[in-house]
Amino acid sequence: MCWHSDINFSVVEYDSCLTTNMKIATIFLLLLFLECKNSHENTEEANHKARTSADKAVPDTLHTHELPYRKWKDFNADTLNYLVKNFVDRKTYYKNKPLSVFFKDIEIPIVDYTTDFSYPPNDKYLHGITLMFENYVVVYNKFQTKKVPNLLVVDLKGFLTNEEVRSFLIKYKQPWPKEAKLFFDKQLVNDIGIIKYNKKKVTDSLLVH
Repeated sequence: MCWHSDINFSVVEYDSCLTTNMKIATIFLLLLFLECKNSHENTEEANHKARTSADKAVPDTLHTHELPYRKWKDFNADTLNYLVKNFVDRKTYYKNKPLSVFFKDIEIPIVDYTTDFSYPPNDKYLHGITLMFENYVVVYNKFQTKKVPNLLVVDLKGFLTNEEVRSFLIKYKQPWPKEAKLFFDKQLVNDIGIIKYNKKKVTDSLLVH
């Protein structure tokens, strides 16, 4: 994975991105610490498995049609609760739909993002995107204090290749450029989650629910 501008953990291949965006290096070092200095590939594989297991966190009895979207104004500026109630708890509504549907619904601005690359030769397409709703420095500090940051990890059934995404990241270096929505909007949603900490084991500290 490659952190374009920063967290929830998709660590993008950080080769060229690392030189163009120093934020990636900061987050990558944090990930290495949290994962007990496992290899870059093992960390990526573990995080990807955590994202794909997110469905298990939602009971089978939970029916999306019973959970209508709730307006941002109803949450008293509680960003995390807004994200969980509308997008994690209702993720089956977005599953197999393009990201454009999500972009249309979200009422709060996306501040930053990272991308989750796949690893050749097994795959060459984008695996996911992490959308942050607060500055990456705030996200970083929350991880340092084991607090849940305001972000969503979106697992994708992507059609964009690693090279296409890498070229976009190099061309548009802003935290969340206006061109990003159009670039990513046709990617299909597979899962949506947040990052939580498991206090029992450090190596399992990054769990998506």
